[in-house]
Amino acid sequence: MEKLNFLFFSIKSDQQSKKNHWFYLVLFGLFSSVTLSAQSGILQNYVQVGLDSNLALKSESLNIEKQLEILAQSKALFRPNVSFNASYTLAGGGRTIDLPLGDLFNPVYSALNQQLPPTNQFPMLSNQSTQFLPNNFHETKFRVIQPLFNSDIYYGYKANEELISVQKAKKKVYEQELTKLIKQAYFQYLQAEKVISIYAETQKLLAEILRVNNSLIANDKATREIVYGTEYEISKVEQEIVKIKNNRKVARSYFNFLLNRDLEAEIEVDEQLMAKFSLVNADLAKSESDALKQRAEFEQLQAAMNAQSNVIEMKDKQKLPTVALVGDLGYQGFGYEFDSNQDFWLVQVSLKWNIYQGGSRKSALQQAKIEQSLLQNKYEELESQIGLQVRQAFYAYQTAVKSVQTAQAGLKSAEQNYKFSERKHREGLLPSFQLLDTQTKLTNAKLSLTISRFDVLMKQAELERVAGS
Repeated sequence: MEKLNFLFFSIKSDQQSKKNHWFYLVLFGLFSSVTLSAQSGILQNYVQVGLDSNLALKSESLNIEKQLEILAQSKALFRPNVSFNASYTLAGGGRTIDLPLGDLFNPVYSALNQQLPPTNQFPMLSNQSTQFLPNNFHETKFRVIQPLFNSDIYYGYKANEELISVQKAKKKVYEQELTKLIKQAYFQYLQAEKVISIYAETQKLLAEILRVNNSLIANDKATREIVYGTEYEISKVEQEIVKIKNNRKVARSYFNFLLNRDLEAEIEVDEQLMAKFSLVNADLAKSESDALKQRAEFEQLQAAMNAQSNVIEMKDKQKLPTVALVGDLGYQGFGYEFDSNQDFWLVQVSLKWNIYQGGSRKSALQQAKIEQSLLQNKYEELESQIGLQVRQAFYAYQTAVKSVQTAQAGLKSAEQNYKFSERKHREGLLPSFQLLDTQTKLTNAKLSLTISRFDVLMKQAELERVAGS
């Protein structure tokens, strides 16, 4: 499945310049797999809606149903096949066979008639000519064919049984992937909501700074130019809010697309999700062990190898004969009549044994064994790939946890600096541009912590996903 790009928000700030303090959001894409251990009732409901209605997942369910029908067809081959057959033949010309009845019997009949006068007790016969093609001939019958021994039927049925397991495991893989995508899209939407609320708070802070600046000007404690920088910062925040709202619309549309509903449908926000946020310790060894036991991809490949084993057996057993019982019951004869003179029954035991096929059976058997080796190689390769995925996810989670801890310390420092600077600014002891600098740092610290927390949730979910939890 293709990995899907999401909108992720990051910030930049120029902390060196005193006049050009600005921040913005940029796109960040190609997220890895995401599911969340901390359960949200609202999110779980959305996941269930997606699993019930997603069109791609419905296609996987239909593939399972199709394979079940194929299995039913394989099973039907064990049962007798009953057919009704009727034919009527009109023919003329073609090869004939001459029967010299007159030449053989007439001299004898003539001599007998002379010995037994005065009546001709033995009439003269004519020579006959009969065509090989039957004319005005019909055969109407029921035919029953019951396989008695056929290795192709048995091993074909066993292979189709395993292919159902392949389809079920494939569906399970997609369910896990879809769950990840739904949660990922939901977090993107919540992140946009949170960033918008941070900028809304920033607007209030800037508005208060602007009010204080105007008060200082009115009291002749400052000149008019101090409000220009504040007004510029307010306009930049308004611009960022517009951009983020558009990004939120994109995240909402994608989330609703995964749930197969109206792209403009409203999304319920789980207000308690971040309130319940906590850092969870991860165990690399346990995650690696769980992945080898629980990943549905292993189930899919194992079922495919089991199916291929049955194919190998089927190719190998084709050296044996096939035996079937054939029975006919019906009528045949000249003229379309159904009476005791035309009824018949017939029972046959048929045996077919392919003695020599020019090496094609041996080649087909070797091809099936090569396919099995390819599947085994894929299984071993998958073990290595998943082991690598687990390690990458584990170390990425550790890095994300450290980022949260750093962001928490940064926010605490920024809040204290802003309170101190804001108080001095009210007293006219701190230039406006310095207060704007601390306000910018405060906003950036809030954004950094929010992004870091969502990143931890995503990295934690990624670790659980690759472990098959």
